[in-house]
Amino acid sequence: MGNGSIKVLPDQRVTFKTQEEVDNANKLYAFIVKQKEKDHLSYERREGRPMKRRPYSGSRFLKDVFMHRVDEIEGGE
Repeated sequence: MGNGSIKVLPDQRVTFKTQEEVDNANKLYAFIVKQKEKDHLSYERREGRPMKRRPYSGSRFLKDVFMHRVDEIEGGE
């Protein structure tokens, strides 16, 4: 992750201030990806057929983090 800043959109960035925040974000992302995989497999079993996977990219995760932070700021006003 280099300097702890990951580009989300050309004009927006999510910047983690500490290594702990970076580590927590990585753990959360890994957990979400694993959970989405379990949910997908469970759904396929219920349906009895393979389904097209929708990948959850790191970019999408960071956009969600960014939007969550924006919502927190707007909610605090």
